Amino acid sequence: MSKKLNLTNEHELTFALPFNELGPRHTSLQQGISWTNELHGIPDSWKATQGKGVKIAVLDTGLAPNHPALKCNVLEVADFSNTASNAGDGHGHGTHIAGILAAKEMKPPGPAGIAPMAKLLIGKVLDDNGRGNANAIAEGIYWAVDCGANLIILNCGSEYEFVVIKKAIKYATKAKTFILSSIGDSGTNWNTFHFPASENEVITVGNEFNYYNTPPIHALNVPALFVPSREVVSTFPPKGYASMSGAATSTAIATGIAALALSKHYQFGGTTPIRSSEDLLNHLERVDFSSRLGASSTLVNPETFVNTRAVA
Repeated sequence: MSKKLNLTNEHELTFALPFNELGPRHTSLQQGISWTNELHGIPDSWKATQGKGVKIAVLDTGLAPNHPALKCNVLEVADFSNTASNAGDGHGHGTHIAGILAAKEMKPPGPAGIAPMAKLLIGKVLDDNGRGNANAIAEGIYWAVDCGANLIILNCGSEYEFVVIKKAIKYATKAKTFILSSIGDSGTNWNTFHFPASENEVITVGNEFNYYNTPPIHALNVPALFVPSREVVSTFPPKGYASMSGAATSTAIATGIAALALSKHYQFGGTTPIRSSEDLLNHLERVDFSSRLGASSTLVNPETFVNTRAVA
């Protein structure tokens, strides 16, 4: 857990990306549907919704601005990192996460994101080395909420807690903007569990590796979810694709599926009965995926999640 230290320098680079593994890079692929989408039953969910009407804020390392699979879904871009590349992605992580969420399927083949009709708000809060400070992250959260984000994905963490970010999270919570963050979020190993993932208002997501190596869900004492993800293929700068493994990719999958559910609520009812992070987590915990992990664990099943009526 994060140490409750009052670190006064909000501009110090104390935040880092989660530990991840970058796999092979490609200019194009042999098929348009990734195994990740097949595993989670995403194509079946597209019969009901593809994420239309939902805005997802990606607070990360920026975006490859000319990637053909992404540029049509980007609504707003802002840079809070003060790096030379501005909002461009000199690292690759932000572009990869954005593609998991809302990439358009391309020809020659490039995999579609989970919610390919959702719109993206790209806030660069981490530099091209994947490091960031509390002030930039807080500014990014406020900006995302003010831009109308329904969901925020924030895959970075620190061993220190900051009041400025706590206030920003409460601002998002009051606006009913849901924040998802990942286990393994200090950049040092797969199992660290730091701030802001340690906040009760944030839904914390890990993958199968975290499931076997992190204390039980009840011991974390925060809303937590484990989603299978391994070698997830997605967009990568400047205009290609790459595979990546880690809790951040699991967080993107959960966020994309949440976007599908919210979208269906908006399309058929105009509003959503999901009013809190606890409501959202309850939806994401509908089905037991134990047969896929070999152990008891509640994980995302998007078909059930999207098609089940919400309980306020």
